[in-house]
Amino acid sequence: MKNLLHNTYLVRLYEYDKKLFGIIVGFFSLTLIANVFKAQAAPFFVWGMFSERISVKEEFQVMKITVNDSILIDYTAGYRHPHRFYLSSPVNAYVEMQQNNHLDKAMIGYPDKLSHRIKFYRAIVEKTINHPEQYKALLEWYSRYIREVRGIAVTSLNIQLVYCHYDEDHKLKEDSSRVVNKSFF
Repeated sequence: MKNLLHNTYLVRLYEYDKKLFGIIVGFFSLTLIANVFKAQAAPFFVWGMFSERISVKEEFQVMKITVNDSILIDYTAGYRHPHRFYLSSPVNAYVEMQQNNHLDKAMIGYPDKLSHRIKFYRAIVEKTINHPEQYKALLEWYSRYIREVRGIAVTSLNIQLVYCHYDEDHKLKEDSSRVVNKSFF
């Protein structure tokens, strides 16, 4: 048994470097004590990140995309993952930009706070965010993407934000909706 323990990492570390052994054992001990008292041990160990209770939402927002006034694009079913992503994410970004006065949410607030600290940050942000020109061009690109994925010519595109809730029978009920965009091509 003594031979078995002698080959463990901590015993070998103790024999090699007592100071490093003390630091590692101290760190593990403090982390264990912090967990017992449910305290955050260090900035990079956020143990409680996923332990909060999820609140029940009363109202949901669902994107309703209609092509040519009759074809509903159900991006939740019938498509492989990359298509589901590109059928929903650009439209969600479009709606967010519309709500933020045609600004990408990445440009609201923190770029100005960080740009004086990190010199190359502004150049990186300028290349990675959506600009108002891209906001305007998104619907044309999106209609071409739908044509490619669905194989249909797109003459009109209607994007609605539908507000809904679940009733007592656990069925989704629509409360209201608002038209985000109605475009003709």
